[in-house]
Amino acid sequence: MISFVLSASRLTALVLLTLALLPAQYVIVKLFPAFSYAIPVRFHRLAAKIMGVRIELRGKPPAESPVLLIANHSSYMDIVLISALLPVSFVAKSEIARWPLFGTLGRLQNTVFIDRKPTAAQEHLQAVEKALDKKQNLVIFPEGTSGDGNRLLPFKHTLFRVAACKPQDGKDLLVQPLCLSFVELNGLPVGRLERPFYCWYGDMDLIPHIWRLLGLGKMTVVAEFFPPVTLSQFPDHKALSAHCHAQIASAMSQRISGRGQNPAQIAQNQAFSPLNAAASAR
Repeated sequence: MISFVLSASRLTALVLLTLALLPAQYVIVKLFPAFSYAIPVRFHRLAAKIMGVRIELRGKPPAESPVLLIANHSSYMDIVLISALLPVSFVAKSEIARWPLFGTLGRLQNTVFIDRKPTAAQEHLQAVEKALDKKQNLVIFPEGTSGDGNRLLPFKHTLFRVAACKPQDGKDLLVQPLCLSFVELNGLPVGRLERPFYCWYGDMDLIPHIWRLLGLGKMTVVAEFFPPVTLSQFPDHKALSAHCHAQIASAMSQRISGRGQNPAQIAQNQAFSPLNAAASAR
């Protein structure tokens, strides 16, 4: 059941948080770019906490920068949660830059906006290389859109060409798959009927969806990092895409079906609130 009071109180808290930190972030990005991730990480930790999200962290987040994170995409919440775990920027379609508020927030987090037309491919690579040279961790959602959370959509192979980019130090770029799975709502396992409360896809209206999500209660999302790889370990970018897809699809299937690790493995994992999860990932 959606709670009007909970939705209203959480929305109010998020608005106040945004109004408090947005001006400071603008100044930092303009005058002190080296510190431009200090506020976004803390902002998203607090936002996730306000929204009642518990992050269960599995695997090892990146230990060095820059890293290209390859993640599944089912909701705008994915951006909040990944940003709560570690300092990142996102590679997003250019239309988002024109969205009210979201475009501004994206620019203040150094989002790389790209035109996905084939004729803009070289410009796309140059923008990514520029971000990597600044040691930015980048996140790509290679499905190209958000899904329903029940299955992983096919990956757009061309997006993996950015894996050929090399930072200024000349090392191969690390590529790390990441799977996000919405698994519990108010302590109960999530099924197909509940998943659309978290997942935003298709022709769903954004504002009503956010309102319903804010009134849900407490959510648990599993963030599972897989070992990083490099393009040089594969015949080409298509093989790298297939590798990442297989790992994320397998993890999604296990979480959706309720399968997963045995008790001994689970004991080795850590379940954090967003504040502790982000602190451990730094």
